[in-house]
Amino acid sequence: MVQQGDYDLGLPEINLGLLGGAGGTQRLPRLIGQSKALEMELLGQTISPAQAVQWGIAMECVEGDVVARSIEIANKLATKDPRASAHIKQLIRGSADWELEEGLAKERTLFCDLMVAPDSLQAMKDFVENDGDIRDEDCR
Repeated sequence: MVQQGDYDLGLPEINLGLLGGAGGTQRLPRLIGQSKALEMELLGQTISPAQAVQWGIAMECVEGDVVARSIEIANKLATKDPRASAHIKQLIRGSADWELEEGLAKERTLFCDLMVAPDSLQAMKDFVENDGDIRDEDCR
């Protein structure tokens, strides 16, 4: 989450004959791809908060209290099923390391793990009884 303002984000260290340390050469390409990471690091380029959102470095720009928005998102995440959240994080974080077939097999296994969980069974029952309405309140 990035607060809007008159500042830029980036890794301009090359302008001093350095490289973006503290994981800059490793984390940034995983977030935005090698091409954009090379562009930013080799040119010493900085970007605006809005561009950081467009490039996938930041989730959103916030006008006002960024901490309040962070707490709002954290509270929303806390309402989600922890096992499903853990499985999703495991699968997405590992997806770059696995061949597609291996990732799909892992996804099927973890999907089935959740399908038989008592909480999921109850949620599916509620889904059917509520005419299939499982949308998040923010999406209505």
